[in-house]
Order: sequence, then structure tokens, then C-alpha cells
Amino acid sequence: MEEFDYIKYWLLKGVIVYCFKKKGKCPNCNRDLVENQFGNWECRYCWDQSLWHHKDYVLKLLKKWGLID
Repeated sequence: MEEFDYIKYWLLKGVIVYCFKKKGKCPNCNRDLVENQFGNWECRYCWDQSLWHHKDYVLKLLKKWGLID
């Protein structure tokens, strides 16, 4: 199983994954992850995009991950 299959799985359902268990860079946009109050790491940019520009950002990520042309 590919490392980021779960991101692709949820993206195909229209859900943007922006919270991760490991510190580092966001696999979606390559921005730094920030620790949240639960000890997980989240991408504030992807979180913001999921709220305000959801449809457009989902399409952009589908193209980035090679799920659509």
C-alpha cells in the first residue's frame, strides 16, 4: 500500500486530509505542519482551503495526486 493512499481515498470522496500524526511538511501543499491541541500535526493552509475554497482546492489536489486529468 502506498504511503499516501488514505489521502487519495478521502480526496476521491471530496474530503481534504489536513491532519497527520507525524511532524514535517504537508504532503498536499508542502507547507510546514503545526501541532494542534491533540498532539497531531495539521496544515493550516489546507484547513483554510477546505473551509473557504473547498471545491476548487479538491480539484487542484485531485490533479496534483494524478487522480484526474
